[in-house]
Amino acid sequence: MKRLSLIRKLGDLMLDVNRGGKIILANWWMAGLIVFMIAVASCTPEDEVLTREEGVQLLFDQDTVQFDTVFTTVGSTTQWLQVYNPQTKAVNIGSVSLAAPENSPFRLRLNGEAGTQFRDVRLRGGDSLLLLVEVTVDPRDADLPFIVKDSIQFGTNGNVQYVNLEAWGQDANFLKSAVIARDTTFSGERPYVVCDSLRVGASATLTLAAGVQLFFSDRAYLSVGGTLRTEGTSDARVLLQHVRQDGSYENAPGQWQGVFFEPGSKDNALYFTTIRNASIGVSINSPDNDTIPDITLSNTVIEHMADYGLLALNADVDVYNTVISNCTAGLVAGLGRSYYRFRHCSLVNNDTRFLREDEQRALLFVQDFFEENPLTQPFSLQILNSIVWGSLDNELLIDAIKPGDQFKLLSTLIKTSDTTKVLADINLYNQQPRFVNAESYNYRLDSLSPAIDAGVPLGIERDLDGKVRDARPDLGAYEYSPE
Repeated sequence: MKRLSLIRKLGDLMLDVNRGGKIILANWWMAGLIVFMIAVASCTPEDEVLTREEGVQLLFDQDTVQFDTVFTTVGSTTQWLQVYNPQTKAVNIGSVSLAAPENSPFRLRLNGEAGTQFRDVRLRGGDSLLLLVEVTVDPRDADLPFIVKDSIQFGTNGNVQYVNLEAWGQDANFLKSAVIARDTTFSGERPYVVCDSLRVGASATLTLAAGVQLFFSDRAYLSVGGTLRTEGTSDARVLLQHVRQDGSYENAPGQWQGVFFEPGSKDNALYFTTIRNASIGVSINSPDNDTIPDITLSNTVIEHMADYGLLALNADVDVYNTVISNCTAGLVAGLGRSYYRFRHCSLVNNDTRFLREDEQRALLFVQDFFEENPLTQPFSLQILNSIVWGSLDNELLIDAIKPGDQFKLLSTLIKTSDTTKVLADINLYNQQPRFVNAESYNYRLDSLSPAIDAGVPLGIERDLDGKVRDARPDLGAYEYSPE
């Protein structure tokens, strides 16, 4: 009603000043429209009023958008850039574009649309927008990683601002449905990307030299019919993990299937090896009636599995200087009448980010799991100088020990509510191991850990870090030493 009154008053005023005393309707309505627009503008919220002020500055949540190593020809994960308008009024960003749109490996996505340039992007006062950035790097036939760069240019009211873009590119050997039919060695010059599967034939040995990195795509796996040997060192570990390790993917389980050793596979040995983010870290099924290890895990780290870290089916395993942690179903499951030995191991399942049922013990051993088991050998389990810890009250479950079976728990810190099978004075029961930072998966010992000097000499002179153990070795994979 107030707006109509204002228009009518202006009309009356025009009648008074009209020299000829005639009403010019066109002028009357034009004046009314102007006043109406002024009235509407006066009611527009300030954060929607567009500013024309020169030198307007946008703010960004980072000055450089960085990508971890991206394999050539393979699209990256998406990074994002938050763009803020700190003004009280709205701004019109005249241009959002890559600085070198024709040759850039980067791509932009704004409001669901992909492109290298966007025009007239309106941003309300105090508001923000999310700009997505992707990258695909072209091959360069180079062994070492290389860096690619560009920038995003923002033009607002004649003012130009830049945000840098950086990505490390890496050429790789791509394997698709690959089969190793004869003895083969992978070198560490370039990583290997397993697109779906890699299989070692029954008569072949695959050797992974020091520093070799295998990256697995979704649902990809390594299957071993013959023999797998990894020759990592403390300075150049062998790595098996998913292709994505950025952000929330870094410690996420179940991103690829894992390493599977088929029946008949033997003489497998993994030294200074890290296996991460799979469904099952290592699964081995090699029934025989001897106690010769079908697989040896030395100085190995297996972590972040959706199921088990180590699943042994009628297989003999020897594990030392090894950490197995953060596995949803359990760390180790030994099914069948086989030989198991763990020395100086840290077996820890205390991650509270997933729920565990009571039967999902850190260590589970069921001798007569198979109704028709061809094996007649006694069950043998040794856990020596180790730490068995987790979020459950009882982290060790062993099926009934039968005559002839062997079970030895010596100098081990263990969390258990069942001492009927494991009670011995030389072990430590239910004492907090006091790791440096278990939440960050650092299972080295704090200075106040009861595991320090609680072991007995086993002839394993160096720990997982390569440190020399003293005459009274510590429990677990790491020897404590003051900084």
